[in-house]
Amino acid sequence: MADAKEALDDVNAMLDEFKKDPNGRFNDAQVVFLIKMWTKTSLAMRGTSVYSTLKIWFNKRGNPGKPDDKNPYLSWRDELGGDLIAFRKALSDGGDAAIRSAWETATNTMRDFVEDYRNQYKPDSTQDKGFARQVTVAFLALDKEIKAGG
Repeated sequence: MADAKEALDDVNAMLDEFKKDPNGRFNDAQVVFLIKMWTKTSLAMRGTSVYSTLKIWFNKRGNPGKPDDKNPYLSWRDELGGDLIAFRKALSDGGDAAIRSAWETATNTMRDFVEDYRNQYKPDSTQDKGFARQVTVAFLALDKEIKAGG
């Protein structure tokens, strides 16, 4: 549980960085960092059984559920922040069912956010390939950590 909280602290710190930008803008490195830290949180919570699913989700381009707002950056930041607060509360106060439910909600929001980021801000296939390459490199690093037992 401690590993999950540490990785979650890193996710929350990144969201706090987004709050400093009045437009709530994200960049590729920040999104890849969120993917990596959320995956680490998930590994600590659920073990390696969830890893393959997350790897597929975060590497694909799909049709996300979009927030209803003029500035999707701010909407996603706020939605992710709320889901992560609920997840942290469940880790502290909840039983297994509450933790699992909060994790699933936050994971779905994270997946939708990544898909929307790719669709909205990487419409060109060249741009998307560059982002996809960064995600692949992040998962290769995680693969090594998992094999090393960390």
